[in-house]
Amino acid sequence: AGSGNASLSANNADASVGLHQAYFTLKNFLGAPLDAKIGRQQIMLDGWRLFGNTIWTAGMQTHDAMTFHHKHDNMSLVLGYIVAAENDRIDDPNDSTDRENVLAHVNVKGVLGGQFSGYLNWDSNSSATAGQTRANDIWTIGGRQAGKLAGFDYRGEYYYQWGEGNATKDGNATSDADRDAYMFGVRVGKAFNNVSFKPAVTLWYDHLSGTDDADQRGSSW
Repeated sequence: AGSGNASLSANNADASVGLHQAYFTLKNFLGAPLDAKIGRQQIMLDGWRLFGNTIWTAGMQTHDAMTFHHKHDNMSLVLGYIVAAENDRIDDPNDSTDRENVLAHVNVKGVLGGQFSGYLNWDSNSSATAGQTRANDIWTIGGRQAGKLAGFDYRGEYYYQWGEGNATKDGNATSDADRDAYMFGVRVGKAFNNVSFKPAVTLWYDHLSGTDDADQRGSSW
């Protein structure tokens, strides 16, 4: 029936008996070179920038999902369908306020002394209120490269988001909002293993585009 406590509510406030993970795996699903993992599960990819178990929060994040996994030589692929929010049948009998994610992740090892990962994620949060359908979609695409070169550990990543939203203002009027956002991060580190205590130094920089006041007044997020 759905309790509303799914991917978007990583917390320890649920007073009922809960299952953090409960899934089964089907090898070579329907004869394809894919292993299907179905049920409540953690999804942890790369450095957990986009998908991780958020172990640093009050409750670890888990997903009601179907994920499909394929590995071949130095390449691995993950495809996923996630029920991010499932509202109950009494208040939402037609599933009009549910939220879903569709995920594609590819990882290739042996690139520039490390590995490259590519992402594409569709976050669909459309809803129907008073007979009006409101689109609320967030698309995320990007990549991450991490490895070791010339004795330095390094990492670089970039993600871009776009989509449209239709939000309520003053309880009755609606306004369209266009999403246009990005972030990037770089990190370089050096470990000194030939001296006592094996010290290491790491420098990193993250930048998120954010939304300034002028953008917000123009309904651009």
